[in-house]
Amino acid sequence: MPVSQITLTPAGPLIEVGLSVPRAYNPWGGPPGTWTALIDTGADMTTISSSVLAALQPMRIGSQPVRRAGGGSSIRSTYDVRVRGATVA
Repeated sequence: MPVSQITLTPAGPLIEVGLSVPRAYNPWGGPPGTWTALIDTGADMTTISSSVLAALQPMRIGSQPVRRAGGGSSIRSTYDVRVRGATVA
């Protein structure tokens, strides 16, 4: 696996990532794009903001219970979204 150097900013470790919908869902999705992402090294899943969700328009494929820091959980929609690392911010 390639190693990338990431600069820590006051907001945390940020990196530019490319997001897109898989080819199978392209007829329903929006165009791919690049957004700034905050890296959470302790996470076991990735979340995307509602503005990214609106731009990508990925197809909802299910739901998943999501734990929150400090306890508790909620059910959230899941989407098949492709993530690709871009340049380090």
